[in-house]
Formats: sequence, structure tokens, C-alpha cells
Amino acid sequence: MEKITVKKDELLLQLRANRDDHRRIFVEALEGFHREAIKELQDRMDDVLAGKRHSIYITKQVPTDHTSDYDRAIRVVEMSIGETIGLTEGDFARYVMDDRGWQKECVRNSYVSNTATTKFSDYMVTDK
Repeated sequence: MEKITVKKDELLLQLRANRDDHRRIFVEALEGFHREAIKELQDRMDDVLAGKRHSIYITKQVPTDHTSDYDRAIRVVEMSIGETIGLTEGDFARYVMDDRGWQKECVRNSYVSNTATTKFSDYMVTDK
């Protein structure tokens, strides 16, 4: 598909909505990360205090905040001259459909973000 032209105002509305969703997912994920990390650390401490002897490994991936990626895209569009913006199919996927390379990983590590579960239900497939 060749470039398409979209209305600048509509693109900005979508970018801002996607940014707000991402930020909400990040905050919810960070809260979930804290809850799970504290629980897991407490469980390991309880084992040690109870005299259980086993190796302790804790690996929790900290949620990643990509809000600045959205802010940059928004600023580029804001500073663009004219009422329309040309987008490739890839640009449309990223900026309008919110389909980014890191999106699936971000959602998988969302620690049960209600926003992520709702917005990206097709990504929320677990390997369990």
C-alpha cells in the first residue's frame, strides 16, 4: 500500500488516546509488579525464617515506560505544517492502531493491567 493522507487533528486525537492508554497500562503494571515482587520476596523470607534450605532466584521484569515515544510522535505531528499528514502502512499501524514492536512484550509484562487486558485482549494469550 502506498502512503495515505490523514487529517492532522484526527491523528493527534488517536496519538493522545494511545499515549493515555499506554501510560495507564504502565502505571497499572508497575503497581502489579510491586505487589508481586513484595509477595515473592516475603514468601522467600518466610522460607528462610522457617529454616527451609533452597536456592533463591527471583526474576521479575520491571514494566517499561514508552510514554516518551508517544510524546515525540505527538510533537512531530503538532509541529507539522498543514492540515493533513502522509502515513505509510507501517506508520498507520504504529501511530493509529498502536501496534508497535515492543507492544506484545509490554502487555505480557503488564502484571494484569485492566487497561491492557481490555485494549489488547488478542495479545494476552498466556503460555500456561
